Order: sequence, then C-alpha cells, then structure tokens
Amino acid sequence: MSIKKKTQKQLLEQQARELAERNKELDCVYGITDLLETRGLSIEEFLQRAVELIPQAWQYPSFACARIVIREQIYKTANFQESEWCLTSPINVSGEKVGMIDVCYLKIPPDTLDMFLPEEIKLIDALAKRLGRIIEYKQVEELYIMLAEKSFAGVYIVQDGIFQFLNNNAAAYAG
Repeated sequence: MSIKKKTQKQLLEQQARELAERNKELDCVYGITDLLETRGLSIEEFLQRAVELIPQAWQYPSFACARIVIREQIYKTANFQESEWCLTSPINVSGEKVGMIDVCYLKIPPDTLDMFLPEEIKLIDALAKRLGRIIEYKQVEELYIMLAEKSFAGVYIVQDGIFQFLNNNAAAYAG
C-alpha cells in the first residue's frame, strides 16, 4: 500500500472515530431531552435518570462515572467514585449556583493522549447549562400545580385535545 493511500485510510479512520464520539454526545443530549417529556417524572427521578445517561457520552464509557449535586441532594451512577481525573461544571438556576455535575474516570484509559477531549469539556458545560434550565422549568411546573390544586376555581390544561392537568374543582365540574 502506498504512503498516500495509507495516510488517507488513517485520516478516514480518525474521522470515523471522531464522528462516533459526536454521536455518543448527541445521544446523551437527546436522551436527557426525552426524559423531560416523560409524564409524571419528578425532578429527583429526572436527575437520577439523567446522570445515568452521562457516562455513555464520554470517550471511555466503561471507565466513566457521573454525579449531579443539587443543593444537598446527590444523584450518581452506581459506580461513582471521585478520582483525580474529573471534569466539573457548575449548575445555575435563575443565575444562582445550585450545584454541579462531575464526570470522572475511575482509571486511566489505555493509550490516552488527552484525558478529556475538548468536545467533552464543551459537553459537560452544555449539560450543566441545560440541567439548570430544566430544573428551573420543573420547579415552576411544580409550583403551578401546587397553586392550581389549592385554587377554588377549576384549573385545567388541554393539549392536542387531551386533558394534561385538572385540579380537583375542574375534575368535579367535568364529572
């Protein structure tokens, strides 16, 4: 095989590896977005399921673990351990730091040039930002439901012709 063909083959293999890494990152973001659409999922359930999706987005998922800390609450993968090989990003809600997200490697991956890819650093920051917005949204949603339940008026939400929410007074009126 000529040197030119070998170089082209190596370049294609490298591009294929990089594309596979970006696909794993997208799968993580899409998985978290899908969780947001799961009906009846509390903030706590959402965060636990989200943290379990995160290690699969990293370059070496079999060595990775993750933790989300929101105030005093901790959500982590079953294998989570702090290590010297961690990425951390703050989680902010309404401009206030309320927690952090950590992704750690439990051991040094083989043939490691860079422990974390530049794209992984961007990913953890993007996940922290997205989680902050989701937590804010879920808190507002829970507050709205609590207020609606205490209301003397009938309160309901209809989406695509389907009742998404009815407080007790609306349910009594609707029969």
